[in-house]
Amino acid sequence: MSITNIRFDTDKPLTMDLLRDYASFKDEITYAFKDLIEEFNLKLLEPYEGTILLNGTKCTLKFSYDRGDIGCAFKQHIEANNQYMVSSVYKFLYPEQVYTEGNEQENAWDSKVQLSRYSKIINAKLKNILNGDFSWINEYLKKDKRNGQLSLFVLGLGSEHPITKKFFGGDRSWESDAEQYIALNNIILPDNKWNN
Repeated sequence: MSITNIRFDTDKPLTMDLLRDYASFKDEITYAFKDLIEEFNLKLLEPYEGTILLNGTKCTLKFSYDRGDIGCAFKQHIEANNQYMVSSVYKFLYPEQVYTEGNEQENAWDSKVQLSRYSKIINAKLKNILNGDFSWINEYLKKDKRNGQLSLFVLGLGSEHPITKKFFGGDRSWESDAEQYIALNNIILPDNKWNN
């Protein structure tokens, strides 16, 4: 979907400022997360422009909006620097399950659709995190680091390599293929994520 297909309820010209922030962001979050706000007594905060927090006693949800994409992340507490994207945590905890609902792909850039999707994923599978269950973090960070190492390695293989084609084509088997290639060729990857 091209960025020109994004709908905004405004007469203002499409600018980067408008894409980063919009007036109804708080209202849309409040509406999409109303059940979770009530159940977990979450407080809506805006620490700085374009970032909204739903702060709870055991977990904080952080929302950001940039160029049409809404981010939603878990934080262990409001002051925590580390955040864990909801979609990434869901894929880690439920690798065999894909969350889809109705016609989401067609409306993937609609802010209300994105917020609704995050709310439904948390309601269905990740409420334990709002209750303070961060027991998955160590394994998640190991997997995240390894994915960074593998991604960097695959990007270095060249665009015509079969693993690279799978990577860019969205075929999740690229990971196991890369691991097998690395093992067969006795390749040692740098011991950090994204070589930083």
